[in-house]
Amino acid sequence: MYFRRILASAWRSLSASSLLLFVGLSACDPVPETLLEPSGGSLSGYYVVRADIAAVGLSVSDVSAVWVGGVRALLPAEDDDGWLSFRVQGAPESGPAAVRFDTSEGRVSLGADFIYAPPHSPHFDRVVALGASLTMGVMDGVPTFEGVLKSPTLQTAAALGAYMPQPLLRPDLFPTLGLDRVGPPPECQTTDVEDFITGAIPQIMGELAYPDGSGFGYEMGRLDPLLVVRNIGVGGYQLDDVLSGPDNDELVQSVLGGFVYAPFMDFGERPEATMMEVVEGLEPTLVVSFDLLGNDLLLGRSPDRIAQYLPAVIDRLAATGAEVFLADCPNPDILKGSFGGGIPDEDGEELALAYNAILAAEAGRYDTIHVVPIKETSDTIRSEGLAVGDSVYNLAMLGGVLSFDGLHFGDTGYALLADTFVTEINAVLGTDVPTVDIAAVADFDIHTPEAVRKTGREPADCWE
Repeated sequence: MYFRRILASAWRSLSASSLLLFVGLSACDPVPETLLEPSGGSLSGYYVVRADIAAVGLSVSDVSAVWVGGVRALLPAEDDDGWLSFRVQGAPESGPAAVRFDTSEGRVSLGADFIYAPPHSPHFDRVVALGASLTMGVMDGVPTFEGVLKSPTLQTAAALGAYMPQPLLRPDLFPTLGLDRVGPPPECQTTDVEDFITGAIPQIMGELAYPDGSGFGYEMGRLDPLLVVRNIGVGGYQLDDVLSGPDNDELVQSVLGGFVYAPFMDFGERPEATMMEVVEGLEPTLVVSFDLLGNDLLLGRSPDRIAQYLPAVIDRLAATGAEVFLADCPNPDILKGSFGGGIPDEDGEELALAYNAILAAEAGRYDTIHVVPIKETSDTIRSEGLAVGDSVYNLAMLGGVLSFDGLHFGDTGYALLADTFVTEINAVLGTDVPTVDIAAVADFDIHTPEAVRKTGREPADCWE
């Protein structure tokens, strides 16, 4: 019952626009005269499916959980016509997936299978992501339910047609750094992200408490803590954390890592496995990372530190046999927010170029390690803007690319990152994956200039 209440609350928190967006991105068109609408879709999941549960003598109140192909679906709710809606989380294998409902009388089969389509290429059979907050999908300062769903990792997986189970947090678990925290023009400064999330952790402890008062658990913050996830991005992680885990005094990394890949470990403890070990254990065929070096760059770590740890990371990724796609570093000056005291005083462009030279040299040792030119993409947007429909977005605060924390991307910015990865994957592997529809994502993005203007604030005041 406790889990069911979480799911019901989560469903109510979703906007209709979010549902329409992800149905449009990932699901097939409805098929008439069926027990399921749609009757099939992409392995990537996280779109809405409807079931005619009256056909098997059930009502919505009878159902405590929905399973599709052995993977638990999320957020059951009743439609106006009495059908049951739920959000599938995808499946590791294509083909028919049985739909079953948990009831007080036992498990009931719908008698109809949901058909998962195969990925666009065998390269995408087991896609795994590692990295930090961009890979995780952090926006507006913290990891959120909506942010993870719009992460570049999941948007890339949806384009590839690949299974990418996510460590979804309970909606509204963390307070967010919203538009009201963006200061007045012309500076439009925001709160330091590390300070914000460090302050938010004590606020959520009550939500993580066990009902019997015996302690706290990360699993209390996850919608589906039993799900084995493949997005292993953890906000705050630096390069050495990937290999050995965070230090005991790194609160943010430890807590977020618990949510992502060790939800049942004792609160405050270190996970038994490192991020790299988790990735290796998933036996990937393709690995992506949107910010492997990002936090080192933001904190101004020396290039010598990158040269110390990166070879081991590259060696172990290459040893998986997967095709690996790693983002290079953009100029950190494009980010208007701050993390851990702010962007380093030294020239950000020079530091990014030094990092990227080391990354290129290390990647060049293996045919399966590929560098994705995020710096080139961001430099182009900085000089020319990002054309989205009839609008041109920019990298300033409230310019449409960054979220309200000025450090992480918004929905549209993450779609741009995903599109850059898809383009590079196609070029390297010879695949023909459709590019990401950035304009479709922007239509439902609260961070765009159009959305900000609807709140009564003029975003252009921050662009001078």
